[in-house]
Amino acid sequence: MKKSSAVSSTIVFLWLLIGCGGVIIHQTSQPDLQPIPYNDVKMRAQKVFFEGHNPSVRFRGTGKAIKFTEDGFRIGTDPQVFCEYEVTGNPYVKDWGPAALDSQFGVHLDGCDVQTWFKQKESAILFAQLLYTLKQQAVENKVARNLPAGTASPIETKTIKTDIDELPAIHSEPQQNAYAVVIGIEHYRSIPKSDYSRNDAHLVKGYLKTLGFQERNIDLITDEKATKTDIEKSLEAWLPNRVRKDSRVFVYFSGHGAPEPATGEAYLVPYDGDPNYLPVTGYRLKRLYDSLGKLEAKEIIVVLDSCFSGGGGRSVLAKGARPLVMMAPTGALPSNMAVLSATQGSQISTSSPEKGHGVLTYYFLKAIKDGKKDLAEIYEHILPQVEDDAKQLNVQQSPSIRPDTEKIKGRFYLVK
Repeated sequence: MKKSSAVSSTIVFLWLLIGCGGVIIHQTSQPDLQPIPYNDVKMRAQKVFFEGHNPSVRFRGTGKAIKFTEDGFRIGTDPQVFCEYEVTGNPYVKDWGPAALDSQFGVHLDGCDVQTWFKQKESAILFAQLLYTLKQQAVENKVARNLPAGTASPIETKTIKTDIDELPAIHSEPQQNAYAVVIGIEHYRSIPKSDYSRNDAHLVKGYLKTLGFQERNIDLITDEKATKTDIEKSLEAWLPNRVRKDSRVFVYFSGHGAPEPATGEAYLVPYDGDPNYLPVTGYRLKRLYDSLGKLEAKEIIVVLDSCFSGGGGRSVLAKGARPLVMMAPTGALPSNMAVLSATQGSQISTSSPEKGHGVLTYYFLKAIKDGKKDLAEIYEHILPQVEDDAKQLNVQQSPSIRPDTEKIKGRFYLVK
């Protein structure tokens, strides 16, 4: 009888330690939104999951993997275990008491059989915040996909103003023989958006006009107007029909890049691009350089606020493929061309929620506003700034320039 009483007391003691159903210690809400792009949120969520999780799927055992889609996520390989954002509640964290040991802190979503456990409270709360962010961004992306062409998402109500949003007081002489193609793709037909790319393109056009580019000589194409056909027409028909031997050409692209896994070749992703069929739906980076190289222009400047590794940020990847460590070379550039890119090698480029711009674009335009005149000077000025800002977003990003600065100093002026 005493033994039975002791067992009962132990059970009651453990029950009190663990808690009756656990205690909710964090309920996610709007302040939990993580201020980083969609693909970066997925990467961080995966990292937190693998570093500190002890997942269980209620009534179905454990899961050793996690996969995110635009509509939800699954843990393990059971196709029936899928949490769809649209039908689940917001994530919350429960403390099940110290007796639960490695499973003390659980991340739960009402309407979903998946429960993910963490030893550390901070890890559990961060994972819940990341899931909440993905859930909200999934809703936003779905709304954007269903809106009429050219309509901004009603969720995007916050307007961020920074020092570069006011055009610089530069009084350049009109440049009748300067031409620009400016491409910004934020909302895509079937892939996640590229934050701030559309507005960045509009702002770049504004800066070009202060630098003397004429309105009629700037071809601005954004979002649904930047299909593969539109990009081909602009770069391979509109531009060659206007450029002469003494022309200056400026090409800007902000949006997703992607690698072709079979060849390692880099592609710009148009509005209607599909990373699973890049040779058909993408615009090859080498094709861009080859096309521009045929122009008999005096100077050609290319600025790419994108990346091509497939590792996140402003890059996407074919389903089932792995991010690239090395990309196929695009060949030597013509002597009249210089290219400023957002990243080096397999890095990812990102945008700053605090500034409301792509990190490269922000510092590129700020350098112009601060009086930097040529591309080499701009690059040397912004390199440490971009690196430092990206670190604040937990991203390694170093801009690159081709050819190197020693070969282009005194050339490729943006401000005369």
